[in-house]
Amino acid sequence: MKLSQTINDLHIRPSTSVYATYQRLSYKPWYAIAEFVDNSTNSYYINKKLLDNQYEKEDSGMKLEIVYDNTENSLTIIDNAFGMEIDDFKRAIILDSPPQDRTGRSEFGMGLKTAACWFGTKWTVESTRLGSDNLYMATIDVEELANSKSDSIKYFNKSTNQDSHYTKITIKHLQHPIKGRAVTKVQDHLASIYRQDIRQGSISFYWNGVPLKYETPELYSELNAIGEKVEYKKEVDFKVPWDRKNTELLVKGWIGIRKTGKQNEAGFALLRRGRVILGGPGEGYKPVEIFGQGNSFSSQRLVGEFHLDDWPVTQAKDNFDWSDGLEDELIDKLKEETADYQRKAENIRANKELKPKPISKGTIEKVGQKTKEVIENESFGDWISKEVNGDEYLELTSKEEEEINRDKELPQNDESQVAAEEIGPVIYSLKHNNIKWMFRLFWENEQTDSYWLSLNNKDEDVIDMYLNLSHPFINQYINDEGILEMMLKFSISLAMAEKMSLISSTNKDKLIEPSDMRVYMNKVLQKITTLQREEKNELF
Repeated sequence: MKLSQTINDLHIRPSTSVYATYQRLSYKPWYAIAEFVDNSTNSYYINKKLLDNQYEKEDSGMKLEIVYDNTENSLTIIDNAFGMEIDDFKRAIILDSPPQDRTGRSEFGMGLKTAACWFGTKWTVESTRLGSDNLYMATIDVEELANSKSDSIKYFNKSTNQDSHYTKITIKHLQHPIKGRAVTKVQDHLASIYRQDIRQGSISFYWNGVPLKYETPELYSELNAIGEKVEYKKEVDFKVPWDRKNTELLVKGWIGIRKTGKQNEAGFALLRRGRVILGGPGEGYKPVEIFGQGNSFSSQRLVGEFHLDDWPVTQAKDNFDWSDGLEDELIDKLKEETADYQRKAENIRANKELKPKPISKGTIEKVGQKTKEVIENESFGDWISKEVNGDEYLELTSKEEEEINRDKELPQNDESQVAAEEIGPVIYSLKHNNIKWMFRLFWENEQTDSYWLSLNNKDEDVIDMYLNLSHPFINQYINDEGILEMMLKFSISLAMAEKMSLISSTNKDKLIEPSDMRVYMNKVLQKITTLQREEKNELF
């Protein structure tokens, strides 16, 4: 049976000469190809149920092929997704024609046109939708249209089998050919951009018949303080205020530490609607506030993926719209969420497999209890207030104390903390004047060349302390409860001395004198010892 064919006019507004202006856009080849892939994958996801049923009949699955012909200087993208009927087909050709559903990866209605014109001077779109007996095809010759200034193009309509479903885009006379090492670079970036689709196995991607693959980096793991092997990966979930829309934007994902440091493969990936916007091979998202300058250990080991599905993006989808200070807000939150992993990444050294002496949770609780009772003693809080406030010290009323307790709830031990912190924290809550300080002590199993004690201010009045059980000085006394208790007192006294020195500093830049630290630490140690002796005498 001979298939029928008709030729029709497709009116385009504005003038077709505008297409030629897209040749001057600043694309990277993988982002240009991603414009076509976004359309194909979006077609699959919004029609997933129908297509999956069809694929089952065909004994196949969603497949997208990219064919680059260096000899012919052409690029072809073909998929077996849902395909297009006439309205969608026209929107694919006509400028400024966004889809009705803009919640997916096809959002602005410009990507196919701009990317095709950027790549080459002549391109063809051919498509048929599942269940339709129409096959549509149109060719855009950018140079010819620019010269003729025509306001219409011809498209063909053929009859076809209703079980057919595909879209094929062929671009010829490439202005931006992909040659040599650039081929591998484009392949790697595309695999990275569509990593989520590849991992899920829902879509197969091919470059000249070879499947694109993405491998998630192997993450660092070690034994924690109680002898359990733990992988350094944790989930994050937070919101960032967006003043322009008077709303909050959600961020969800994970952060991890690479097993082996590699500058080119570290960094964050920022995804939107299941595909990467920022990040990829050699281009990881690395804010200096988190990764530091130059070749730091964080810049070699920190990795993570964060989904910013509702965040605004540029039209080319190669960056986020960071206006209104959105990036600064994001970085501030990421810095807070990743602080413990930054510190850990800086302390890991290769080829130093540590097998520390184990310590039980019971031992930790036992050695910490005596000091906890002293720190939370009301008289200790009164003493702190007098030391840092002098004559301005005020006795708390019972009502004020209730307000402090209500307004400053103890932070919960986040289940996503690294497992080296599973035996912590021991929380010391200290009330003085109109303030409530909280010191959270974590007993950690860091590498042997890590600091013996690290401090991190969660906020102004919450101080996290990390005591390294594997430090060579401490680890040799791991079975001596008396020395461990002494180290605990020493650590919390140091943290308090830092805090008190900052509060009492009269320097406008809040700089402190080294002697202030020694003086306050001496006072704290004396006070702790005195209170413990008084408590012991009361018992007898």
